[in-house]
Amino acid sequence: MQNYIKTLNKVLIIENSPAFTGAFKSIFQVTRELSSKNEFIYVIPKGSKNKSPLEKASFKVIELHFIEIAKSLSILRYLPQLLINTLKIKTLIKKNRIDIVHINDLYNMIGVLQKIINPNIKLVYHVRLLSNSYARKIYPVWKMLIERYADEIICVSKSVASNFSKEKTTIIYDTISHVDVKQNKERGSKNDVITILYLANYIPGKGHKQAIEAYHKALPNIGNTQLIFFGGTLNKAKNQRFKQSLIQLTHDLDLSDNIVFNDFAKDPEDEIIKSDLMLNFSESESFSMTTLEALLYGTPIIATNCGGPSEIIENGKSGILVPVNDIDAMATAIVKLVNNPELRNSIIIEGTKRVNSKFNFDGQIKYLQGIYTGLLSEN
Repeated sequence: MQNYIKTLNKVLIIENSPAFTGAFKSIFQVTRELSSKNEFIYVIPKGSKNKSPLEKASFKVIELHFIEIAKSLSILRYLPQLLINTLKIKTLIKKNRIDIVHINDLYNMIGVLQKIINPNIKLVYHVRLLSNSYARKIYPVWKMLIERYADEIICVSKSVASNFSKEKTTIIYDTISHVDVKQNKERGSKNDVITILYLANYIPGKGHKQAIEAYHKALPNIGNTQLIFFGGTLNKAKNQRFKQSLIQLTHDLDLSDNIVFNDFAKDPEDEIIKSDLMLNFSESESFSMTTLEALLYGTPIIATNCGGPSEIIENGKSGILVPVNDIDAMATAIVKLVNNPELRNSIIIEGTKRVNSKFNFDGQIKYLQGIYTGLLSEN
C-alpha cells in the first residue's frame, strides 16, 4: 500500500462577513482560480449569503457563529465565542492537515490565537480596513497583534499598507476574474434620461447623504437625470433607520421624482453597465471594488479621495476625485460629467487602460500563489 503523498497546499480561509462584499468577492474569485494548486476550505458565519456561491464552486464550507467586537459592544459575548471558535478551528486544522490559515480581514483574532497555540502554522492576514474606519479605537491593538504573529500581511492598497511595517507587508490589489467580467452593452436609456448610479449598502459613512445633497445642488444645471441607489441594510435596525432618513431627506428636498431607492441589486455588474455615471462618496475606503468595476465596465465615476479610490483613479483622466464631505466639489463634478459626453468617453477609454495595466487579474493571483509557496518553502 502506497503512503499518502500530499500534492496540494491546504489553505483555510476565514471570512467574517455574512454579506456578499467586495472583499469576499475578491478572495472568492482568486481562490477559485488557484484551486488547482491549493485545496481551500472556507469558514464563514452561520446564515452567510456566501455559502451558496462557495458550494457551487465546490469549496468545502464550515459555518461558525461569529461576533465582531468592533460592531458589537457586547464584550461578554465576544470573548467566550472567540475562544469557542478558536478551539473548533484548532480541531479543524488538525483534522484537515491545514498548512496555511488565511484571515480575510484584520478584525478576526482567531488567526492570532491559532498562531499562539500552534506556532508552526503559517498565518496570513489580508487587511482590508483603514485605521480611520469605524474601528479606529481598537485598530492599534489589532495592528500590534497581527504584526507580532502573522507570517505575511497582505494589504489591498498603499493606503492600508502605510499603517504596517514593511517587513511582512505585500500589496495585492483586489481585482476581478476574467471569467466573471461581462461584456459591455449599449448604455443609457432610450428616453434620454442620464442615470447616475450609487452602489453601496445603506450604512452611515458610505456617502449616501452627501450624494443626495450634491445631486440636489447640481440638479438645476444637469437637466433630465435620475439618481438610483442600490444596497441592503444587512438586517440591522440602525441601517434601516439610516435608509429611512435618506428617504425622508429626499422627500424634504422635493427629489422624490428624481431619486430611487432599491434593495440589493440582483446583478450589480449589469446596473453598472447600464448607467451613465457612478458616484462613490464614502468617508473611508481601503480599496473600493465598485470604483474598480466602474473603470472595468466603462462607467465614468466620481469618488472621494478617501484611501483606495485615489490609487484606482487618475484624477481627471480615468475618473474624478473630490474631497470627503465637500458637497460643492461633488456637485461641480456631477455637472461637469453630465454635461460633457466627450469627457465621459475619454474617461471610459482611460479607465479601461488603467484596469488592464495596474489591476490585471492574472498578475494578482500570481502574487498570492507566490506568498503561499514562499511560506511553505520555509518549512
